[in-house]
Amino acid sequence: MQDLISIFNQKGWHKSFYAFREDTWTGMNYELGTGKIKRDEEGKPMRQDNSLWDVIKKDLQTSK
Repeated sequence: MQDLISIFNQKGWHKSFYAFREDTWTGMNYELGTGKIKRDEEGKPMRQDNSLWDVIKKDLQTSK
């Protein structure tokens, strides 16, 4: 992911990403990571540190 973001930034290309939040399917919620999803007492997915989201978040913060 970092490689792609770097290329887009160097070329000045627009980039966007699609994130999908839903209670029953977590496949495209990048904040949750790629491993087994931890859930709270209510059964809701818990956000956790993960390298994929760290790369996206860093780029979003520096692009402001």
